[in-house]
This record gives sequence, C-alpha cells and structure tokens, in this order.
Amino acid sequence: MSDLDEREQSVDDMLRAAALRLHDELARSAVPDTLRRHSRRSNRWILAIVLVVVVVLGLIGIGTYRNDESLGNDPGRLRWLVRDLPEGWRAVEAADSRPLPGSMPLSMTNLYADATSSGPVIAVIGADVNAPSTGPSAVQGLHNYEELTIEGRRTVLADTDTGKEMFVEVDDRWISLRTRGLGNDEVRRLAGGIVVHADGTAAVTDDRLPADMTLVARAGEPLGSELSVGFGFRGAYSVYRAADPSMQLILIVDRVHPADFAWLRLSMPLTSVDVDGSPGWIATRDAGLSTTAVESRTIYWERDGLAFTLNVIGVDEAGALTAARSVTPASEAEWSSLGGGSEANPATSGTEAPAGTVPAEPGVGLDTIPPFTGEPHDAETDVSVTTPSANEQIWSGHLPSGDWSVRVVRVFDDLSLWVTVGGQPRGMITGPLARAAGQEIHCCPINVVTANTDAVALRVVANDGARYIIPLHDLPGATDLRIAVLGLADGVSSAELIDADGNVLESMP
Repeated sequence: MSDLDEREQSVDDMLRAAALRLHDELARSAVPDTLRRHSRRSNRWILAIVLVVVVVLGLIGIGTYRNDESLGNDPGRLRWLVRDLPEGWRAVEAADSRPLPGSMPLSMTNLYADATSSGPVIAVIGADVNAPSTGPSAVQGLHNYEELTIEGRRTVLADTDTGKEMFVEVDDRWISLRTRGLGNDEVRRLAGGIVVHADGTAAVTDDRLPADMTLVARAGEPLGSELSVGFGFRGAYSVYRAADPSMQLILIVDRVHPADFAWLRLSMPLTSVDVDGSPGWIATRDAGLSTTAVESRTIYWERDGLAFTLNVIGVDEAGALTAARSVTPASEAEWSSLGGGSEANPATSGTEAPAGTVPAEPGVGLDTIPPFTGEPHDAETDVSVTTPSANEQIWSGHLPSGDWSVRVVRVFDDLSLWVTVGGQPRGMITGPLARAAGQEIHCCPINVVTANTDAVALRVVANDGARYIIPLHDLPGATDLRIAVLGLADGVSSAELIDADGNVLESMP
C-alpha cells in the first residue's frame, strides 16, 4: 500500500476530512486560543485539499437537490471526463452524486441574488448558538475596517477581494453579511434589517433587500450553502493526479442553479474566458503549498443546462483551460473503470500513488521539540512594527527559523493574530481584547497584551536556549493597552513580562 493510500484511502474520505478541518480552522465558529501544529508533510497535503474543498463545497453544497425535469434524473447526464491532461497526469477516481455518510450539520447561510446571479449577491451568515461567538477580526482576507454604530447596533464594515463584508452585533453575537455589487450606503442599510432566529440563522427583511433580489439558497435545508461544512456532493465528480500527490484536478458536473454562480462570484475575483464556445470564468489564487509559488485555479462554465466546475492545483492557466475545453461525456465503461456508478462507492483501487511518487519527509512538529534546559543566551532579532490602519498592526522580523510576520487585527473589543513563518501561514489565534491580570501572555505566536504601566517588554526563551527581549508597542485603537509579539517557529520554553529593571511581572512556562 502506498503512502497516499495509508493517509487518504478515497477522495470521498479526503474531502470529508478536509471539510471538517476547514470547518475548524476557517469557518466563522470559535477558534481556540492556541495555534495548531502540524508537520510539513501533513500541512502540504491538507492545504492542497482544503483549497479544493473551499471551492468544491462552496459551489456544490448550495441549495437543495433539484428534480430538474428538463434534464431528467439520469445520473449519466452528469458523467463527464477530462480528456486532455498535462503530461504525467491520469484519472484516478469518479463517483455519482450522493450525500456523505455520517452527521450532516445544517448550514448557517442564507444566500440572496437576482434571477441570473449577474447582479448583487448577499450572503447572511448566522452565529451557531451552540458555539462561542467569534468576532470580525477572526475572518481572513479583510482590510480597511470601519467601526460604526447603525440603528443602535455595533457594526463593522470591511473590504474583501470581491466586495464588502459587514458584521452586525445582535444579542451579543456577530452576524456576517458578505456582499458583492453593493455600495457602502446599500450595505449599511442592510444592518437594520437583520433578523436572527432561535437557531442562530439570520436573514434580511424584504424591505431592506435591493430590488429584484430573492433568496436563492436557504439556511437550514439539507445540502445548505455554508462552504465550510461537508454536506456532500450533488454533482458527479472525477479526480485526476500527477506524480506529486498535492498536484490535482477535480471536475464536478451538476445541473445549473443560480446559487452556484452567485456563490462563486461572491467568493473570488473572476475573469471571463471562453470554454470550447461556452462563456466561462476563471479565478486564480496562491495555493500556499510551499515557499515556491504554486497557484490553484477554478474554472466555471455552463452548457446545455449543466454547470461545470474545474478545480486545479499545480497547472498553469493555459493547461487548465486546455483541460476544461477537452471535457466530454464519459461512457458507462469509462465511468465504471474509475469506480463510478450510483450504487458503487468510489474505488480505492484508483487512489494508488502514481509511479515516481516520493512521499514528503515528515519534518519536525513543534510538539516534538523538547523544552530547553540549561543557561539561556541572549540573542537579537530586528523586530519591525508598522501600523497600516487604525485596526491593524504588522510585526515582522528574522530568526534562525526564518522570516516571520504577525498581522494583528483589533476590531472593537475583539483581537486576532495571523502568523506567517518562512513564507508559510501558521494559523491564527483569536479572542477578546481584555485579558485578566496575571493571564496577559498567550501562545502561539507568543504574545502579550497588557495594561500594566510598569511593563516595558516581553522576554522569551526559545527551545534552543536563545533569549529575546521584545519591547511593547501601543495597540492601535485600544486605550492604555500595549502589545508585544514574537513569531517563533521552533517553540517557546518560557515567556515573561518584565519591567525596566528586568523584574518579572508575569510569567508563562
């Protein structure tokens, strides 16, 4: 059995596991005040799958399954294959649509669009009543925050890559509205029209919706719209891989529904392309697999009442478009040879690693490095601190483990720290701005937020015995609070908040 088989078994299992991980780390539920640690091997694989799952579940997890009489319910209508693959790639799996087994929690998102989904789009994301509320600072990819009070509600407005995101505090919980195609005044008008239901889902009252917008995907229905929950597949899919198992392609074919394209437009910037005579759209983003740039791409197009979504990691734009333009229907024999068929489970025989696959080296996880014992030695790090806005602060520096940076985001009384080490995202921590006396040092990254006027610096001893002293800086927009951060990649043995004479005011082993 190959290394790939040992870890993943089937794409069905891969996507379900990745969706659960994505739900834990990127969804708008609470994120623990610790940084998850993974070896290089698991990071590389999971990040590749997660980027695919973000798009896959965002597109095919929207709306309820539809009985489209114009196409019929013949699953064969959805069975298509990519014919022109990059050299060294091959098809490894295919399956018809079916829900994944196990628990299927309900979506928290209501999606609004016009009939064609070419106009404005609004996603109203509720707050799970069974999970701690998470503030606006914990959402990735936002900038230009603006703190407002609208109709008596604390409100945050921020820019995204595709439009605006607004957070409205209702009954001590933050409700998110992700929008595209609306101006600031239109987005702000929505704030007073939010209604929160007993289960935590939220909606916009009809009188606040822009003209011609309707609900196209309802929260709480099976196969709901929240991208971070692994509900399952509506459409048939096929999977293709290269020798490097992190480089892959997934084709999903489903019946057209306005919610699919609306969610795609809301989720990422798109460029128009031609896909074998059909109008299509392509989005490109950094896959974040290594210090060498690797891009992931999504191509979406519609043809004869069917919606095609191609998700690719490790193929340039020309190759991805070539693959998309080569898609044709599969024969029964071809589909069955890849494990497809409405009664069959995906074939595990198709998941062997291709010839030439070299398993990634395990690497050393943070939790495997023993704590330092002995006499520490003083070390220097040239920490730089910039304040790009009233709500953001960027800490950066260099350590033997590599360059590091921490993006600090404070919105109202909510704080999050986003960590990058050696060019790689290492996670985030989030929580309330206020910290109890004696519990002001947190990890990871190691940081302190303090109101102690005697404190001057954070003193940190790394697991290799290096001792660093990081001066405190004012936290933007937070009266009388100061912060210090160190983006250590190789673990922390101890941390202390000290005064000007080096006396310890607080410590954390």
